[in-house]
Amino acid sequence: MQIREIIEPEAEYAVELANRIMVKGAIKSMELHGEYEIVEVNIPKKIIGLTLADIDIKKKYKAHIITIIKQIERKNYLGSLYFDKEVHGILHSDYQFTEDDLLLVFGQKINIDKFIEDCS
Repeated sequence: MQIREIIEPEAEYAVELANRIMVKGAIKSMELHGEYEIVEVNIPKKIIGLTLADIDIKKKYKAHIITIIKQIERKNYLGSLYFDKEVHGILHSDYQFTEDDLLLVFGQKINIDKFIEDCS
């Protein structure tokens, strides 16, 4: 039996945490090969009420909003409240952003940072 991979969860988490800290407003991030990342961020204030077409992130920032995630308040079987996340799938250009949206953004880190900075 050959060892194919050594798993180092502490090292992997350290890299993820460092990447998350480096992107303002990031909740989670996943570095892809090269300079690209997928980042979950709180919605920047300036895009609340705008549509996906209004912000034109692809042209202005060379990035894509993959989807949005909403935090939904739910009750468990005992009646206690908890928050769950609900993914909304592919967004249409007329989707209007709300203050409780979390964005899942794909692009180069430098472009994602600029988008967040310009729209905060």
